[in-house]
Amino acid sequence: MIPFKGKFSGIRQYIRGKPNPWGLKVWARCGLSGIIYDFDIYQGKSTNPERNYLGVGASVVLKLIEALPTNQNYHIFADNFFTTVLLLAALKHKGFKYTGTVRSNRIKEAKLQTENELEKSQGEALTLASRQQKYYRCQMA
Repeated sequence: MIPFKGKFSGIRQYIRGKPNPWGLKVWARCGLSGIIYDFDIYQGKSTNPERNYLGVGASVVLKLIEALPTNQNYHIFADNFFTTVLLLAALKHKGFKYTGTVRSNRIKEAKLQTENELEKSQGEALTLASRQQKYYRCQMA
């Protein structure tokens, strides 16, 4: 969030509880060094039906990786605002790796296994951690 209280209300956002609640919301794609390689200023709800279907967080990730070549072993790290099962499937299809936390209400479509089932099973899967520190495997079939 870039602090801003001016009259440019078209893209100005208010987020209660932030140190600077008024400002411009900016999403950024950064490298390990912290250098910003791409950014996008939030301008409200998207009119693209595909992006609305994925949700704001997932659509931001997909927009920021548009300039990256696919299947080049890029690894994306993000927090729980961005992580959804639909995003993971889209990134896997494009050849990107992803690590992030996930909110429990965003894994409804996922087929979860217990820790014992996880140890017994084999194959490609996504490991999810819950607040109870139990690990689950989400099959991305």
